[in-house]
Amino acid sequence: MRKIFHFFCCLVLFLATGQLSATSFDVVNTGSNMTVFVTPGTTMSGDVSQVDQVGIFYTSDGGELVCAGVGSFDVAGGFQITLWGSEAGADNGMAAGEALTWKAKTSGGASYDVSATYTSDAMSTYSLNSISYVVGLAFDIDE
Repeated sequence: MRKIFHFFCCLVLFLATGQLSATSFDVVNTGSNMTVFVTPGTTMSGDVSQVDQVGIFYTSDGGELVCAGVGSFDVAGGFQITLWGSEAGADNGMAAGEALTWKAKTSGGASYDVSATYTSDAMSTYSLNSISYVVGLAFDIDE
């Protein structure tokens, strides 16, 4: 019985890990947005040599991370991400005041958790029709 329980726990862990690493970078344009700028000269830390895309995610009502905006990664900075806000009564974008959750991925399928540093703490949450400036990104491989 103990072996069956151990096998079941390992199977659940394996399936959960597979689901977490398969985070989709597909975006829905809802018509309302915020822009996040990663300026040239932004401090980058971690192994970014293979990173292709960077996305910002919101947590859906079901507790899943859903991409609200994505951009092509440039290690020198100088790129932007348009974040799409939720439509009234829908769970299809960022909510006002929601924290920005960053992820990155490579064309080979590896994913990263990303921590961002902003010019001010107020820029770390979603606000309709606003602009946020990033001055640092730290990449940690999501294993």
